[in-house]
Amino acid sequence: MRTDATVTSTSLLGAHGTVITAITSAAAFGEVRLTLGGHTLKYNARSQTPLPVGTTVYVVDVPSSTSVEVVSTAYDVPGAAGPGAGGPGAAGSHTTEPGASAELT
Repeated sequence: MRTDATVTSTSLLGAHGTVITAITSAAAFGEVRLTLGGHTLKYNARSQTPLPVGTTVYVVDVPSSTSVEVVSTAYDVPGAAGPGAGGPGAAGSHTTEPGASAELT
């Protein structure tokens, strides 16, 4: 009988998932649901930025057997403040079309 491979910290790195309990600060744990090898797994999770429920994430570190550190796969995280909030065209951001001059007059 064939058995599934054991989940290791190396196999968790880069795994994609979804925030199921909000991560409210860098000091707080939330929860994520990860899919790995066709199995759904739940882990405690931390992030350097707050992440609301429903945010798609991937694993960048595995500090323990029951927790992971994640980052958002979204360019603009709903409900999060800070760098990147607002996305392209937000107040204070500049976009320049290819071949266009970035010089201001």
